[in-house]
Amino acid sequence: ISGGSTTLGLLGQLFIDYANNIWVSDQLNNAIDEFAPQAAGTHNVAPTRRIVGASTGLADPDGLAVDTQGYLYVSNVTAPSVEVFGPAASGNVAPAQTISGAATDICSPGGVTVH
Repeated sequence: ISGGSTTLGLLGQLFIDYANNIWVSDQLNNAIDEFAPQAAGTHNVAPTRRIVGASTGLADPDGLAVDTQGYLYVSNVTAPSVEVFGPAASGNVAPAQTISGAATDICSPGGVTVH
């Protein structure tokens, strides 16, 4: 997946969810992009969904995971936290939940896993 229509900047991690959708963290643009399964191996394809903007709380997003209910978990490297977005989250939307603070022992997380 490449080209201007992708809106991708500096890539963090890639995750393939249960429906074979392709998720990519974009550290340059503080964004998360979702691509349809058929986008693999294509050039200049736009994401089917993009989470980006000040309300998202994304700060150098890296690790990604999607649970069986469709919730997206994103680790933020420069703002030590994990942001959780609902299954329909798109655009400049606030996370459904933020996991952060001294009690969590989260410090520059580079990845996240859910099961």
